[in-house]
Amino acid sequence: MLEKDENLAIYCIDLPGHGKSSHYPKGMQIVKKHGWEKVTLMGHSLGGALTFMYAASFPNEVEKLINIDIAGPTVRSQLKHAEATGFAIDKYLQYENLPESKLPCYSYDEMVELVLDAYDGSVDLPSVKILMERGMSSAPEYLHKNGFHFSRDLRLKVSLLGMFTEEQVLIYAERIKCKVLNIRAEPGMKFERYDVYEQVIEKLRNNAE
Repeated sequence: MLEKDENLAIYCIDLPGHGKSSHYPKGMQIVKKHGWEKVTLMGHSLGGALTFMYAASFPNEVEKLINIDIAGPTVRSQLKHAEATGFAIDKYLQYENLPESKLPCYSYDEMVELVLDAYDGSVDLPSVKILMERGMSSAPEYLHKNGFHFSRDLRLKVSLLGMFTEEQVLIYAERIKCKVLNIRAEPGMKFERYDVYEQVIEKLRNNAE
């Protein structure tokens, strides 16, 4: 045991699920809950990355995989990942501690225009309005603000913490054995490493049905 020292502060932490800290919440066990033995998965963007990982992790449970605009998780080099980790954690904590009263509030038209500009021509106005049916919510009455917030969890903007390396993604791609349909829109999503997208597609051609 360490001796007490007035000039030394020691703070011991039980990580989540350890000691007296709260346990992790239960996962969304949809497949097990419904008793499905085989599933067909379809996803776009982040959803496509998740369905890719599920099909690679449980190759005997997936019958078909349909991904739109994405073949697998976005990749980052190990160097970039290491350089940006501290910044990403700071941003994550910033979003986590942001008071609800500080969340930006917009009119309906302003919000639609923001999203339309963000997609930079890849999604038209009618499509943005459809996306916003689930992508925004009215500001709570107790905030005394007239308008709308984005309904997404702001912490999702810190995607770097969930990135994979090129090598990891290609190894996962080799494990997918089900039938695969990959739909690439025009102009579609912009990738920092389009060559990795092509390599993943090639792995799927060689190993999947």
